[in-house]
Amino acid sequence: SFRILPFDKLIKKYVHATLHTLTIACICLGLTAVFQSSNNPNTSADDGYSANLVSMHSYLGIIAIIVYGANYILGFTSFLLFKTLNIAEEIKAALMPYHIFLGICALFAAVIAVETGIMELTSELTIDENPACSYSVTSADLNPAVHYSDIAGGCRVANGIGIIVIIAAFLAFFAIFEHPKFSTTAPKDMDLIK
Repeated sequence: SFRILPFDKLIKKYVHATLHTLTIACICLGLTAVFQSSNNPNTSADDGYSANLVSMHSYLGIIAIIVYGANYILGFTSFLLFKTLNIAEEIKAALMPYHIFLGICALFAAVIAVETGIMELTSELTIDENPACSYSVTSADLNPAVHYSDIAGGCRVANGIGIIVIIAAFLAFFAIFEHPKFSTTAPKDMDLIK
């Protein structure tokens, strides 16, 4: 949001901080929903409890949250409260590459967590105890597109969401890097941190 919005720098800072604060709220809401559904025997599989943090998806999600949270704290204290905390411009300049790096890492980890979550959910879907995201074949499957309609609708939706997430990530990564031809501003080294 910082580089692509055509606003004054201070407004961009506040928009950036507001969006990330809303993201923290959504993360808290999502984690609460996940743990409550796993720890409620009425909503879990087989009317029993479900184990938490047992898959690659859950560990990648926790890593994404930790990196995101650390970057949020770094950015909030260093770039929004810098006057209150008396942080020198040189320190802000030194912290900026770490803030950008952690932000990219958090985005990358979040995308991987989302994709593994979609994969985990679709692998658990069944219809009449058969995998819902598959179809029967009796010979070599040389043109799988012909059989795509044989996959359950929920699996096709999940596949579409996965593709949309990847496209959104590509666009976000494109927006992160400075492109003078496409950017509303071409920030200089010290211009980003003031």
